[in-house]
Amino acid sequence: IQLAALGPATMLCDSTMYLTTFISMATTNKLARAFARNDVDDQVSTVSHVMGLSLSVGILITLLINFAGENILAAIIGPASTASVETTKQVLSAALDYSRIR
Repeated sequence: IQLAALGPATMLCDSTMYLTTFISMATTNKLARAFARNDVDDQVSTVSHVMGLSLSVGILITLLINFAGENILAAIIGPASTASVETTKQVLSAALDYSRIR
């Protein structure tokens, strides 16, 4: 059960993290230009905006996993057959625990 729960939990967490890669790409580009111009004000502004955005996205992902994670994981796991309804519930519960820890 525990091993079966790792797949859906990892998929949920990794997929949400892949959605945040735009932050690092945009930050690198903007900071490189600010460093090239020696514009300290733009550097500080960029870092502070990125930290605020990262905090907001992190809170949003945490809320999403805590409040909608069960429904999302149920969609990832798929429908249970009549013979394995209890097993599917156990996998879903363990996957939700893993997702909340990550």
